[in-house]
Amino acid sequence: MQQTPGHRGDFPVGLAVTSVAGPTGKQMMCFAVSDSGIGMSPEQLGRMFEPFSQADASTTKLFGGTGLGLTISRRLARLLDGDITVESKPGQGSVFRVHLPLLPAAPVAAGTDDKTPAADPAFPGPLRILVAEDQKTNRWLIEHQLKRLGCSVTAVENGRVTLAALDAAEYDLLITDCHMPEIDGLELTRLIRAAETARGTSRIPILGLTADVSTEMRARCFAA
Repeated sequence: MQQTPGHRGDFPVGLAVTSVAGPTGKQMMCFAVSDSGIGMSPEQLGRMFEPFSQADASTTKLFGGTGLGLTISRRLARLLDGDITVESKPGQGSVFRVHLPLLPAAPVAAGTDDKTPAADPAFPGPLRILVAEDQKTNRWLIEHQLKRLGCSVTAVENGRVTLAALDAAEYDLLITDCHMPEIDGLELTRLIRAAETARGTSRIPILGLTADVSTEMRARCFAA
């Protein structure tokens, strides 16, 4: 067993990795992530894995996110013949467990490497792209993919920093998450368009990035 301490806000976070027997007797890896935070009620636990749902309505405003991470993670775990479960009590913290089957690692051929492929010659680059995304992993992934296409990328964590970046430099395109703390993508777009109108400058193309594919969200994006 390996245990690693971490930290999230004022609450310590721990990770324990163990090998356990699954329901069919197959060996599974269990990754248990625990914290001593505010915990959740049975009603909140019942909504944990529902799409576009979070334990509390204020969570998105304070920390960002859409309420899709756990839904997608559980589906991926089950596609791998595993699962994700959660235990929690109000005021006593939570424990999330990810169970995945143990599989033998594929052999690595001699001389292989992970060099980044050359930029796609069919892509009309290099473009100067500004990316606004509050989730660090998503921000890295978007930046990495755009750089593989030969683009020059600046990645920032929220709408407020985005406005400062646009004042400091020129960009060919803005890609913004729609759900961010402080200033979300829709409000950010409205502020940018108002500033462009006031200055009489050209409009920067803006791509809204969201997992919410509802007709209502689509209308709100185009309206902004």
